[in-house]
Amino acid sequence: MMTMLEAETFFKAFDGRKFHMDRDEPYKYQLYQRLNVPKETEDRWRAEAAAGKRKPSALPAEEYDGIVERLLEQPYHVIDFLPRQVPENSKGQYFAVEAFFMEQPQREALYAGFADLLIRLNCYFDLVVTDGVCWKKNAPPQELQAKIRYCSEREYVNVLIVEENSLLTLYGGDLYMTLYHPSDELLDTIRPLTAGLGLFVRG
Repeated sequence: MMTMLEAETFFKAFDGRKFHMDRDEPYKYQLYQRLNVPKETEDRWRAEAAAGKRKPSALPAEEYDGIVERLLEQPYHVIDFLPRQVPENSKGQYFAVEAFFMEQPQREALYAGFADLLIRLNCYFDLVVTDGVCWKKNAPPQELQAKIRYCSEREYVNVLIVEENSLLTLYGGDLYMTLYHPSDELLDTIRPLTAGLGLFVRG
């Protein structure tokens, strides 16, 4: 049995998109349907959800820079091609494998996976991206792909998810991305996306 308060929370979590409610939470959606929520109530909930998520279209660059500086001090996760950190006494040949992945075309293929992750993530969240000079909100997928896939050594890219108060960073000399201060919703979205791309969330 679902209460009206639970129904409201469920409805707003999906912005009233019943296709997604049914696809992602079919059992809850069945309970929701049994309540026969009036259309007027759903319209009000939908408007409230939209108002709650409405953000300014852009912030001054210095404000984005300040958000990044603050988030860099927060707890973080690593998005890596390995599921766990390699111990110091490992019997494998981690450094040879690391050197292998730093060479082309392996490195570009790995970064292509990072780019695909961000493009798919952009279906669920606004992404504000910088290469260290200027910020751009929701860049076209082709532009985002090129920025990440061809990020060279000693270059970096910061990706802000402002509404989740989270930050993704990529430094061109690394084989991983860093995810700072992720919300539960963001983590729940990223984990299955990384799994489909041969990547892992650690931390």
